[in-house]
Amino acid sequence: RNIKKLHNYITLVSKTINETNASDFLSLYVNSNPEMIKFGIIVSGKSKTLYFIPQLLTYLISVNDSISQAAYESLSEITGRDAAGELELPINSPEVYAIFKDFYQKKYIPLKQGN
Repeated sequence: RNIKKLHNYITLVSKTINETNASDFLSLYVNSNPEMIKFGIIVSGKSKTLYFIPQLLTYLISVNDSISQAAYESLSEITGRDAAGELELPINSPEVYAIFKDFYQKKYIPLKQGN
């Protein structure tokens, strides 16, 4: 049950995630129990796959603090930004959310459109 003990497994699974299978992986955890959701969030961040950002944004504003924290850490890992630290705001503030959403809109959407 302790996700920290699964570090090697998380690393291994995250290396198998790419744009082709990201939606399949997301479907495995999106409607699951909180521990499985947290596991999926952490793997998503370690994979650094931009595809996961919209779902991670949903988890960022979760009322479950551990899920919100895991989503923030994964978004930071994918984007390379500590938005809350930069702005000195809570991790789930609208301004932090907007920074991650803007990153996605600038980086992923043009990539998918072939620009």
